This record gives sequence, structure tokens and C-alpha cells, in this order.
Amino acid sequence: MKKSTKVWSSAAAAAALIAVPGCSGGSGGDGAASGGGDPLVVGMLMAFSGPTAVEGAEAVNGCLPAEAAINEAGGVLGRTIECEAFDTKGTASDSVPAARQMLSTTDNLFAVIGPSTAEAVAAAPVLDEASQVMFSPAGDGRFDRTELDHYYRLITSDSVGAQAMALHSQREGFQNVALVFVSGASAQANIPPLEEALGGLGVGVTEAMTIQPEQPSYRTEVARLMQNRPSAIIFEADAVTAGTFLTELNQAGGGDIPVVTNTLATTGEWQQAAAAAYGGDENLARALQVVVRYAQEGGPGTETFVESLQSLEGQEGIDIPSFRDSAYARAAYDGVVVAGLAATKTDSVEPETYNEAIPDILAAGDGKTVVNSYADGVEALKNGEDIQYVGANGEYRLNEFHNVIGAFAYYNWDPATSALTLTDQLPADELEALASGQR
Repeated sequence: MKKSTKVWSSAAAAAALIAVPGCSGGSGGDGAASGGGDPLVVGMLMAFSGPTAVEGAEAVNGCLPAEAAINEAGGVLGRTIECEAFDTKGTASDSVPAARQMLSTTDNLFAVIGPSTAEAVAAAPVLDEASQVMFSPAGDGRFDRTELDHYYRLITSDSVGAQAMALHSQREGFQNVALVFVSGASAQANIPPLEEALGGLGVGVTEAMTIQPEQPSYRTEVARLMQNRPSAIIFEADAVTAGTFLTELNQAGGGDIPVVTNTLATTGEWQQAAAAAYGGDENLARALQVVVRYAQEGGPGTETFVESLQSLEGQEGIDIPSFRDSAYARAAYDGVVVAGLAATKTDSVEPETYNEAIPDILAAGDGKTVVNSYADGVEALKNGEDIQYVGANGEYRLNEFHNVIGAFAYYNWDPATSALTLTDQLPADELEALASGQR
């Protein structure tokens, strides 16, 4: 994935500004014994450089608002929170050294945001072996049934996202579709569950094509696709690749074919490239269909996150327009808040100890007090109440594998505002049935 130069420049600056000097030693001691001690570090083990650097920006725009909210409420057991960036460069080979460096040199490591899709298979077991709680945005389907005790995914699996695009295609009445996905672990992981879901829903596939990123031309691939003109194209590619491919698709007479895509299309650079490829917003609106995890509008947990994010306006790394509605930034925020509440509940900042409280804090239950902010959660816990945290992304219904399915929605392009606009939510029961293999 690529983000606009403006956003990435801010995120890079933030990574430098928020870095906490590493110290030898492991995580900090028990909270009751060390209240008011050194800051607790939230490690952002994400890509801050390379083609998936937008993921680091998402982490920054979730972690920093959580840091601000927690510290304003008095910290975790009297200790402040600080976010520190550890650059995986978006590769498995770089993620393991980054994870080991984080574990060995960061005093008071409290929780981790990450690793993401390209790095999680390699890096997540390293963190779990160290009993380190992590909140990962990795879409890799291999984590759908993970046995890692300290792994939490508050974002839906890529396989569910792929199934959502398949369900949308059936609901739109597409008889056959072409699949065009850029090479790379994240995009390629979508193809098997997508093909399986499309087949189960009775939608044919005319072509399943993998394209290399950022090539000077895709005319050969476009010509092959147009030989069996599909009802729609299910598409995933970064902004540069999308700009070139969609331009040549239009030149070949395919500008009226609906293009169904996913979260990459929520970034400003991607949208600008697509609008240019279609010759303007009006033409783009006739083709673009974006199916992504539904980021609820309103609700006290969402409003609390947005207020905290907005309070940081002007700070390096903060990009309010790009990330206030990002389910990924919100999940990072909620992860840090939940870790803080779990530490408060167990009276310990040790991840191995507070980990046991996380599922209960997210679970609904009779007699529980619903809280939507860290401050309210701490107050309720101090009053001896049993709590359920409903946060920036709403309610998290964790399954036994620490995963959520979540809600998905269809957005189209509004030429009047040059922005995505919510069109419809996908039926949650149908998506859950598809994801569980019961449809």
C-alpha cells in the first residue's frame, strides 16, 4: 500500500519524534509496586518505510490519541504511556530483527500494535513466546484460528474482507467477474477465499490475474481481460499501479465496467490516481465500488476517539482527514485502551498477567457496565464494577481465537464532494454465514 507523500512524510517524522530511547532490560514490573515509575512503552511494530508504510501511519493515528487519552486520565496505575515506532519495512525478514530489538532493548514494554499482514507469520510467534500482548491488523487468514495466546485481531481477516466483496458482487447481480490483484502477500491472501465464496454464491470468474506493482504499462493484461468482458472487476492494487491499470482499462473501452475494491481505495493518493484515470469524478462515480469494514458513525466510543485525535491536530504524524474514519487507526486506539483497562483490572502492567482480562473486558454480559473511554473504564473498575468496553469501532465480539468478524459496508464515489459515501451495509447474518462456511 502507498499513502500520499504528505501523509507518509508526517508519519516518518512522527516515528522519529515519538521514539523513546531504548534501554537494556525487559518489561516493567508490577503496577502496584511501580506506580509513578518510568513510562510504559507501546511498541508500534509496523511498516514505517516501504510500500506498506501507510500501515505505520494508521498505527500512529491510533496510538497517539490513546496515549493522550490515557495520560490525561492519570496513566495506567499511575504511569504514563508513550508510543514508540519499530520499523518492519513491511517485510518478514526485517520484522523479526525489529521485534527482537524491541523486546531486548525497550524497558517497560507494555503492549504492541502490530505486526501487520506481511510480517505477522514471522514476527507474531516471537512476541507470543515472550508473552507480549499484541493487537495486530494482519489480514492473513492463517490467523483465523490462531493458537497464539497473546495475539488479538480487532480487525477482520482478509478472508472475511474477500468474502464481503463476493457477497457484494452477488447482491449487485454480477454474473461473472474478473479478479485483478497485485502481487504480494497481503493481496494474494485474498484470492483463495474470494474464489471459494464467489463459487458458493454462483458468481463466475472469467479471469484471475496477478499483476506486478508499478509497471510502466498493463496493456497486455488489460487486453486479455477484455477478451471475456466481465460484469465487474474485483481489484486490489496500490495507488501507482491502480492509476496505470485503470487508465489503460479506460483507453481499452472498459471504463464502464464496475470496479469493486477494498481498503486501499480509502486513501487520498489512490482516489486521486483513480479520478485521473477516469478523467474526473463523474466517470469515477460510475465505476468505483468500495467494500470495507464498516466504521460506525457516531456513538460515544467513536466520538471519544475523534475528540482525542482532533486534540492532536498539528502534531507531526497526525492526519485527521485520512484517519478519523479508519477502522485500522480506531482498532489501534482501542487496543491500547483495552490493555490499559486490563492492567487496571488485574493491578499489573505485566502483559503475561493482564492478558487474561482482555477477553472479559470486551465481552458483553448481564450486569456489566458499558464504558466507552479509558477514563470511564478506570472509574468503573475502581468502583468494583464489571465492565464491557465498547470503543471507537463499536462492540468487539471476540471469538475463541481472539478474532472478530465485524460489519462491512459498500461505499460509492460522490462526485459532488470528491469522497466516498456510504451506500449500504452488507447483511451481517449473511456475511457471518459465509465466513463460517454455513452458506
